[in-house]
Amino acid sequence: MATTAGAVALRNNYTSDAFIVERIKEKGGIILGKTNLSEWANLLSQKCPNGYSAVGGQTLNPSGRKIFDTGGSGSGSAAAMAANYAAAAVGTETSGSILSPSGRNSVAGLKPTVGLLSRGGIVPISGTYDTPGPSTRNLVDNAILLSAMIGTDNADPKTSNYPLNKKYLEELKTGTLKGLRFGINKAFLNDSLYKQATEKIISIGGDTIEFEPEQINFESFSKILGADMKVDLPHYLNNYASDKVIFRSVSDIVDFNNKDSLIRIPYGQNLFTGILKEKISEEDLTRLKLKLHNACVNYFEKLMSEHNLDAILSISNRNAGYAAVAEYPCLTVPMGFMKTEEPSSLTFIARPYEEDKILKMGFAF
Repeated sequence: MATTAGAVALRNNYTSDAFIVERIKEKGGIILGKTNLSEWANLLSQKCPNGYSAVGGQTLNPSGRKIFDTGGSGSGSAAAMAANYAAAAVGTETSGSILSPSGRNSVAGLKPTVGLLSRGGIVPISGTYDTPGPSTRNLVDNAILLSAMIGTDNADPKTSNYPLNKKYLEELKTGTLKGLRFGINKAFLNDSLYKQATEKIISIGGDTIEFEPEQINFESFSKILGADMKVDLPHYLNNYASDKVIFRSVSDIVDFNNKDSLIRIPYGQNLFTGILKEKISEEDLTRLKLKLHNACVNYFEKLMSEHNLDAILSISNRNAGYAAVAEYPCLTVPMGFMKTEEPSSLTFIARPYEEDKILKMGFAF
């Protein structure tokens, strides 16, 4: 099947397997198909609804078809899990693209530490923040799929630092919340499901510490994504795309879309055209990334060090941007349904490469 990112421009992009797909097949996994997504991972247009792409059409949420948002951008992966189409699915996240749809579809979604899993062969937004991750109906399957995908990819240097001694599946069922310390965001306590979840954690032996969230100036994040996409998309097209794909830049794709906008970009492409206007030097971009990274690490680390926390608790993809920039792993698991019957989820955020820890927390919860 073609790797399209939902875009007509990549409809003939028949490529070799991504690195993580090779790992899954080595372990005996059977690939059933590809799922739909928010086109170009929600970076094409602000008007494009979650789960829509020109190639795949509109993804629906099995909990409420045409009623509830699918979340995005990995909408199809989470919806496929909710609809029981496969044993497990893979999503990719830059900021919220696994957490958001997993929460909206009442399934378990893990956004790993950037670098734990290879990005090789995956259509990018940002080589700085992108990561694939598992979306599943339970945490046993989540741990199985995570374990299967891990490996050092020489074409993705970020994968050279992953820990070798983690036993994601073997130790999963030893998970307990007893004696663990969790940061509770006071701003979220008006959400009855979040409050109920924190009370449940206390009732089974966990400790909670309430905190007032600090605000980070996050305006530069979209600038960073645009600047990365201008470099990382051409890198993908030159190194992984099919020979039948003639495009080599964001500009090429913008021009292609404009030739038949009704079919190719019915919701426009204002974010893509914004990328073309972005002018920032490599030096300034590096400085901007470091400044934002330090601010986001400090946001979590200050709380975790001061209160000796094991994890911080959030809701669905809230705080996803901060975790993305800090490169902290996140696990979201179902925590109930709103009065409208729409799903909601509890998210565990921990330090880099503590996926084993948050998987055990999620399992215990």
